[in-house]
Amino acid sequence: MIGFACLLIGLALTEHTQDPFGQSQLEEPISSVPQIRLIHRDWGNACPLDVERLLTSVTKDLFPLTGKKNWNSILVGKSSTGPIVLFQRGKKGEYLVNLNANDQFWCRYAFQFAHEIGHIICGFNERSHGNLWFEESICEVFSLYALHSLSDRWERCPPYPNWQEYAQEFSKYAEKRMTRHSLTEGKKFSDWYRKNVHSLSMDSSNHSGHSKIATKLYPLFRSNAHSWSSCVYLNDQNATESKNFRNYLLDWKENCPKPEQKKFVNQILDLFDLWSSKE
Repeated sequence: MIGFACLLIGLALTEHTQDPFGQSQLEEPISSVPQIRLIHRDWGNACPLDVERLLTSVTKDLFPLTGKKNWNSILVGKSSTGPIVLFQRGKKGEYLVNLNANDQFWCRYAFQFAHEIGHIICGFNERSHGNLWFEESICEVFSLYALHSLSDRWERCPPYPNWQEYAQEFSKYAEKRMTRHSLTEGKKFSDWYRKNVHSLSMDSSNHSGHSKIATKLYPLFRSNAHSWSSCVYLNDQNATESKNFRNYLLDWKENCPKPEQKKFVNQILDLFDLWSSKE
Protein backbone atom coordinates (compact mmCIF):
# COMPACT_ATOMS: atom_id res chain seq x y z
CA MET A 1 0.00 0.00 0.00
CA ILE A 2 3.11 2.18 -0.06
CA GLY A 3 3.80 3.85 -3.38
CA PHE A 4 7.24 5.20 -2.52
CA ALA A 5 9.78 5.05 0.28
CA CYS A 6 10.38 7.84 2.72
CA LEU A 7 13.90 9.21 2.70
CA LEU A 8 15.82 7.60 5.53
CA ILE A 9 17.95 9.95 7.54
CA GLY A 10 20.95 8.10 8.88
CA LEU A 11 20.82 9.08 12.51
CA ALA A 12 22.25 7.02 15.33
CA LEU A 13 19.95 6.23 18.25
CA THR A 14 20.78 7.69 21.60
CA GLU A 15 20.47 5.71 24.80
CA HIS A 16 16.96 5.04 26.04
CA THR A 17 16.72 7.10 29.21
CA GLN A 18 13.15 8.38 28.86
CA ASP A 19 9.88 7.79 27.08
CA PRO A 20 10.37 10.13 24.09
CA PHE A 21 7.05 9.49 22.42
CA GLY A 22 5.00 10.17 25.53
CA GLN A 23 6.57 13.37 26.80
CA SER A 24 5.17 15.72 24.16
CA GLN A 25 1.50 15.12 24.74
CA LEU A 26 -1.01 14.75 27.51
CA GLU A 27 -1.59 11.16 28.52
CA GLU A 28 -4.94 9.80 27.42
CA PRO A 29 -6.93 7.54 29.74
CA ILE A 30 -5.64 4.04 29.19
CA SER A 31 -9.11 2.82 28.19
CA SER A 32 -9.25 5.17 25.19
CA VAL A 33 -5.90 4.07 23.73
CA PRO A 34 -5.23 0.38 23.06
CA GLN A 35 -2.00 -1.13 24.25
CA ILE A 36 0.54 -2.08 21.57
CA ARG A 37 2.76 -5.14 21.74
CA LEU A 38 5.25 -6.31 19.13
CA ILE A 39 5.14 -10.05 18.48
CA HIS A 40 8.21 -9.85 16.24
CA ARG A 41 11.48 -8.36 17.43
CA ASP A 42 13.47 -8.16 14.20
CA TRP A 43 12.87 -4.78 12.56
CA GLY A 44 16.20 -4.47 10.84
CA ASN A 45 18.39 -1.75 12.33
CA ALA A 46 15.43 -0.22 14.20
CA CYS A 47 15.30 -0.83 17.93
CA PRO A 48 12.06 -2.68 18.81
CA LEU A 49 11.51 -0.27 21.69
CA ASP A 50 11.55 2.68 19.27
CA VAL A 51 9.18 0.89 16.87
CA GLU A 52 6.75 0.13 19.68
CA ARG A 53 6.86 3.69 20.99
CA LEU A 54 6.32 5.14 17.53
CA LEU A 55 3.29 2.90 16.97
CA THR A 56 1.96 3.80 20.41
CA SER A 57 2.32 7.45 19.52
CA VAL A 58 0.20 6.90 16.41
CA THR A 59 -2.53 5.25 18.49
CA LYS A 60 -2.53 8.25 20.84
CA ASP A 61 -3.11 10.52 17.87
CA LEU A 62 -5.96 8.54 16.34
CA PHE A 63 -8.05 6.54 18.81
CA PRO A 64 -8.98 9.43 21.15
CA LEU A 65 -10.49 11.23 18.14
CA THR A 66 -13.25 8.63 18.05
CA GLY A 67 -14.60 9.31 21.54
CA LYS A 68 -14.85 5.55 22.03
CA LYS A 69 -13.14 3.74 24.89
CA ASN A 70 -12.24 0.18 25.83
CA TRP A 71 -10.44 -0.70 22.61
CA ASN A 72 -8.82 -4.12 22.53
CA SER A 73 -5.04 -4.33 22.47
CA ILE A 74 -3.15 -4.56 19.18
CA LEU A 75 -0.52 -7.22 18.48
CA VAL A 76 1.89 -6.14 15.73
CA GLY A 77 3.79 -8.61 13.58
CA LYS A 78 5.63 -8.56 10.28
CA SER A 79 4.40 -9.29 6.78
CA SER A 80 6.45 -10.44 3.81
CA THR A 81 3.90 -8.93 1.42
CA GLY A 82 1.86 -5.89 2.44
CA PRO A 83 0.44 -4.39 5.64
CA ILE A 84 -2.83 -5.89 6.82
CA VAL A 85 -5.18 -6.14 9.78
CA LEU A 86 -6.47 -9.69 10.08
CA PHE A 87 -10.07 -10.73 10.59
CA GLN A 88 -8.72 -13.30 13.01
CA ARG A 89 -8.33 -12.11 16.60
CA GLY A 90 -5.86 -12.99 19.35
CA LYS A 91 -6.72 -15.24 22.28
CA LYS A 92 -7.93 -12.28 24.32
CA GLY A 93 -9.63 -10.52 21.43
CA GLU A 94 -6.57 -8.54 20.39
CA TYR A 95 -6.44 -7.02 16.92
CA LEU A 96 -3.72 -8.58 14.77
CA VAL A 97 -1.82 -6.16 12.51
CA ASN A 98 1.09 -7.07 10.25
CA LEU A 99 3.42 -4.44 8.77
CA ASN A 100 6.12 -4.77 6.13
CA ALA A 101 8.12 -1.72 7.26
CA ASN A 102 11.71 -2.22 8.29
CA ASP A 103 14.79 -0.41 9.59
CA GLN A 104 14.31 3.27 10.52
CA PHE A 105 11.83 4.20 7.79
CA TRP A 106 9.58 5.85 10.37
CA CYS A 107 7.25 7.34 7.74
CA ARG A 108 6.46 3.89 6.43
CA TYR A 109 5.72 2.50 9.89
CA ALA A 110 3.43 5.44 10.65
CA PHE A 111 1.63 5.36 7.32
CA GLN A 112 1.01 1.62 7.35
CA PHE A 113 -0.02 1.38 10.98
CA ALA A 114 -2.36 4.38 10.81
CA HIS A 115 -4.02 2.84 7.76
CA GLU A 116 -4.71 -0.41 9.60
CA ILE A 117 -5.95 1.53 12.63
CA GLY A 118 -8.39 3.17 10.24
CA HIS A 119 -9.86 -0.25 9.45
CA ILE A 120 -10.18 -1.01 13.16
CA ILE A 121 -11.93 2.28 13.86
CA CYS A 122 -14.26 1.79 10.88
CA GLY A 123 -15.36 -1.59 12.26
CA PHE A 124 -13.91 -3.69 9.43
CA ASN A 125 -15.60 -7.04 8.88
CA GLU A 126 -15.75 -9.93 6.43
CA ARG A 127 -19.08 -8.98 4.92
CA SER A 128 -18.64 -8.09 1.27
CA HIS A 129 -20.65 -5.04 0.31
CA GLY A 130 -18.94 -3.64 -2.79
CA ASN A 131 -18.00 -0.40 -1.02
CA LEU A 132 -14.73 -1.47 0.56
CA TRP A 133 -12.94 1.05 -1.67
CA PHE A 134 -14.47 3.85 0.42
CA GLU A 135 -13.24 2.37 3.69
CA GLU A 136 -9.79 1.99 2.12
CA SER A 137 -9.88 5.66 1.13
CA ILE A 138 -10.82 6.71 4.67
CA CYS A 139 -7.94 4.63 6.01
CA GLU A 140 -5.54 6.64 3.86
CA VAL A 141 -7.03 9.78 5.37
CA PHE A 142 -6.11 8.42 8.81
CA SER A 143 -2.57 7.86 7.53
CA LEU A 144 -2.26 11.40 6.19
CA TYR A 145 -3.47 12.81 9.47
CA ALA A 146 -1.05 10.70 11.49
CA LEU A 147 1.89 11.80 9.34
CA HIS A 148 1.10 15.49 9.72
CA SER A 149 0.54 15.06 13.45
CA LEU A 150 3.88 13.32 13.93
CA SER A 151 5.59 16.02 11.89
CA ASP A 152 4.21 18.72 14.16
CA ARG A 153 5.17 16.88 17.32
CA TRP A 154 8.71 15.96 16.27
CA GLU A 155 9.31 19.57 15.23
CA ARG A 156 8.28 20.81 18.68
CA CYS A 157 9.63 17.99 20.80
CA PRO A 158 11.50 15.24 18.95
CA PRO A 159 12.01 11.81 20.52
CA TYR A 160 15.74 12.55 20.69
CA PRO A 161 17.45 15.88 19.92
CA ASN A 162 19.25 14.56 16.85
CA TRP A 163 15.95 13.39 15.32
CA GLN A 164 14.37 16.83 15.03
CA GLU A 165 15.48 17.23 11.43
CA TYR A 166 13.47 14.11 10.57
CA ALA A 167 10.19 15.82 11.59
CA GLN A 168 9.70 17.38 8.17
CA GLU A 169 9.99 13.98 6.51
CA PHE A 170 6.57 12.93 7.83
CA SER A 171 4.81 15.91 6.27
CA LYS A 172 6.88 15.57 3.09
CA TYR A 173 5.77 11.96 2.80
CA ALA A 174 2.12 12.98 3.17
CA GLU A 175 2.36 15.92 0.78
CA LYS A 176 4.15 13.85 -1.84
CA ARG A 177 1.34 11.29 -1.80
CA MET A 178 -1.33 13.97 -2.03
CA THR A 179 0.44 15.75 -4.90
CA ARG A 180 1.08 12.53 -6.76
CA HIS A 181 -2.55 11.44 -6.56
CA SER A 182 -4.37 14.75 -6.88
CA LEU A 183 -6.86 15.15 -9.71
CA THR A 184 -5.93 17.14 -12.77
CA GLU A 185 -6.65 20.82 -12.17
CA GLY A 186 -10.11 21.78 -13.34
CA LYS A 187 -11.41 18.23 -13.26
CA LYS A 188 -14.57 17.81 -11.21
CA PHE A 189 -14.27 15.12 -8.55
CA SER A 190 -17.86 13.86 -8.89
CA ASP A 191 -17.29 13.34 -12.61
CA TRP A 192 -14.13 11.36 -11.90
CA TYR A 193 -16.04 9.28 -9.36
CA ARG A 194 -18.84 8.39 -11.77
CA LYS A 195 -16.32 7.38 -14.39
CA ASN A 196 -14.45 5.11 -11.99
CA VAL A 197 -17.09 3.84 -9.55
CA HIS A 198 -17.44 0.49 -11.30
CA SER A 199 -13.72 -0.26 -11.27
CA LEU A 200 -13.49 0.86 -7.65
CA SER A 201 -16.29 -1.49 -6.65
CA MET A 202 -14.78 -4.42 -8.53
CA ASP A 203 -11.22 -3.94 -7.30
CA SER A 204 -10.76 -2.94 -3.66
CA SER A 205 -6.97 -2.96 -4.19
CA ASN A 206 -7.09 0.06 -6.53
CA HIS A 207 -4.63 1.99 -4.38
CA SER A 208 -4.25 4.88 -6.80
CA GLY A 209 -8.00 5.42 -6.78
CA HIS A 210 -8.14 5.29 -2.99
CA SER A 211 -5.37 7.87 -2.77
CA LYS A 212 -7.16 10.23 -5.16
CA ILE A 213 -10.32 9.99 -3.06
CA ALA A 214 -8.33 10.49 0.15
CA THR A 215 -6.90 13.78 -1.13
CA LYS A 216 -10.48 15.06 -1.46
CA LEU A 217 -11.72 13.61 1.83
CA TYR A 218 -8.79 14.81 3.94
CA PRO A 219 -9.77 18.52 4.06
CA LEU A 220 -13.31 17.55 5.09
CA PHE A 221 -12.00 15.40 7.93
CA ARG A 222 -9.62 18.12 9.14
CA SER A 223 -12.37 20.78 9.12
CA ASN A 224 -14.96 18.76 11.07
CA ALA A 225 -14.16 17.65 14.61
CA HIS A 226 -16.89 14.98 14.46
CA SER A 227 -15.61 13.35 11.28
CA TRP A 228 -13.36 10.88 13.06
CA SER A 229 -15.95 9.70 15.57
CA SER A 230 -18.48 9.14 12.78
CA CYS A 231 -16.18 6.46 11.31
CA VAL A 232 -16.98 4.17 14.24
CA TYR A 233 -20.45 3.73 12.72
CA LEU A 234 -19.40 3.23 9.09
CA ASN A 235 -19.88 -0.52 9.07
CA ASP A 236 -22.48 -0.69 11.82
CA GLN A 237 -25.04 -1.86 9.31
CA ASN A 238 -26.22 -4.88 7.37
CA ALA A 239 -23.90 -4.65 4.38
CA THR A 240 -24.90 -6.51 1.26
CA GLU A 241 -23.32 -6.98 -2.15
CA SER A 242 -26.19 -5.18 -3.87
CA LYS A 243 -26.15 -1.99 -1.76
CA ASN A 244 -25.08 0.97 -3.86
CA PHE A 245 -22.74 3.61 -2.52
CA ARG A 246 -25.41 6.25 -1.97
CA ASN A 247 -27.48 3.91 0.19
CA TYR A 248 -24.33 2.82 1.98
CA LEU A 249 -23.68 6.45 2.95
CA LEU A 250 -27.31 7.02 3.93
CA ASP A 251 -27.18 3.97 6.20
CA TRP A 252 -23.96 5.31 7.71
CA LYS A 253 -25.69 8.62 8.36
CA GLU A 254 -28.64 6.85 9.96
CA ASN A 255 -26.35 4.94 12.31
CA CYS A 256 -24.48 8.03 13.49
CA PRO A 257 -26.01 9.06 16.84
CA LYS A 258 -24.97 12.74 16.85
CA PRO A 259 -26.35 15.50 14.60
CA GLU A 260 -22.80 16.75 13.95
CA GLN A 261 -21.78 13.32 12.67
CA LYS A 262 -24.79 13.17 10.38
CA LYS A 263 -23.88 16.62 9.08
CA PHE A 264 -20.42 15.32 8.23
CA VAL A 265 -21.86 12.42 6.23
CA ASN A 266 -23.98 14.98 4.39
CA GLN A 267 -20.73 16.67 3.37
CA ILE A 268 -19.55 13.35 1.94
CA LEU A 269 -22.77 13.04 -0.05
CA ASP A 270 -22.18 16.57 -1.34
CA LEU A 271 -18.62 15.75 -2.34
CA PHE A 272 -19.72 12.78 -4.43
CA ASP A 273 -22.82 14.66 -5.66
CA LEU A 274 -25.11 11.82 -4.60
CA TRP A 275 -28.17 13.56 -3.17
CA SER A 276 -30.27 12.89 -6.27
CA SER A 277 -28.25 9.97 -7.60
CA LYS A 278 -29.94 6.80 -8.84
CA GLU A 279 -26.75 4.77 -9.19
